[in-house]
Order: sequence, then structure tokens, then C-alpha cells
Amino acid sequence: MKDIGDIIIDKLHERRELVRTELHKRYKNIKPFRMEPVSNDMNIYIYENMTSQDLEYAITTYGRDDVNTWLYECEKARIKGRENAQS
Repeated sequence: MKDIGDIIIDKLHERRELVRTELHKRYKNIKPFRMEPVSNDMNIYIYENMTSQDLEYAITTYGRDDVNTWLYECEKARIKGRENAQS
């Protein structure tokens, strides 16, 4: 049987996850306040230099679907950049 402290902590974690999920749904495609968008070159640099730990952190933080979409967009931009460089 759990003691009262464990029950409280479990409920706090549940609520935190509910808030995180709701905020993610509401503000998914909204530009963050006072932040400049990241350039394609910077995204490609980050993409090419990511470690497996970086990838795990991104998936935990942003979700697998969003990370997969970002990885796909970075790969497309990287390929397009190479094609433009060869032209």
C-alpha cells in the first residue's frame, strides 16, 4: 500500500502531464514569444550533429511524431542544399 506522499506525487505527475499535453495541443504551431525562427542551415547543422542522447531527449520532450516530422524536413532540406550546390 502506498503512503500519502507517494499518492500525492503520483497525482502531481499526472496533472503535470495533462497540462503539458494541453499546452502542446493549444500552442503547437504558434511562434514562441520573443524568439527568432531557426534558419535551415542551423537546423541542418543540429540534425547532422545530433547524438543518440540528443534524439532521445527530443523525443521525450516534443514527442516522437514531431521529432520524426522535424527529421524528415531536415533531411529534405539537406538533400535540396546538396542539389543546389551541385547545380
